[in-house]
Amino acid sequence: MGRHSSINYIGETASGRRSFYRIPQNESVNESSLITPITQDCLTFCKGKNIVVLHDTCEFNLTSHSNRIRKGTGLGKTAKDDILVFLLHGSLSIDFESGMALGFPDIQIWDRGHLGDTTVKERNHAQQPIAEKESNKWLKAVRNSEVILKEAASIIFVSDTTIRGLYDNGKIVLYEKPLIDTPTEVLVTFTKEVATVPEKAEPTERRIGFGKGTVLYMAPDFDDPIDDLFDVFKDEPTT
Repeated sequence: MGRHSSINYIGETASGRRSFYRIPQNESVNESSLITPITQDCLTFCKGKNIVVLHDTCEFNLTSHSNRIRKGTGLGKTAKDDILVFLLHGSLSIDFESGMALGFPDIQIWDRGHLGDTTVKERNHAQQPIAEKESNKWLKAVRNSEVILKEAASIIFVSDTTIRGLYDNGKIVLYEKPLIDTPTEVLVTFTKEVATVPEKAEPTERRIGFGKGTVLYMAPDFDDPIDDLFDVFKDEPTT
């Protein structure tokens, strides 16, 4: 690690840095024991607030350290065979009113070592249940965050989770079953351009005198009685 890495920075002294390096070597320390305090703090900070949760996935590239990394330490490959990484899917909670970050209600860490050298085609990825797909991380993040943020006033999730489906005659059929068992608001994006029908304009109320100034010419006898119709209506009963 360089002189500006996080452990060198927070350790301050050589003995302090050695203490931090001993943490991952302690058998009682695992990912869960490090993640749980972080998510529990978020529960307290978000209580009673309107929360926006942003989540996405990032990679930690440790290829440059591959000669010093022991096997079975939780690393795997990406789409490129020469890249050695582990992945983190983090959910960041933000106060809707102030825009202040309040913590992480969910953190998931994994690697792709269990996939071996199999390809997406060999695993028949399209037919795999969503629970077995890596994309399930998005749904797990929502469910886990809802548990941690149960005392928040409201929660809005922002992500690019998508499930393919078919819209036909007012109904939407999903090709995969989402792992969500509570009413959830969704946005539907159509992959083909849809022609929009312009809304009919609301009729405006006619105002007295709205045509004033628009009549350029009026015949002098405009208001004279129409004698030609006298014979037509002379026998009509009057009311």
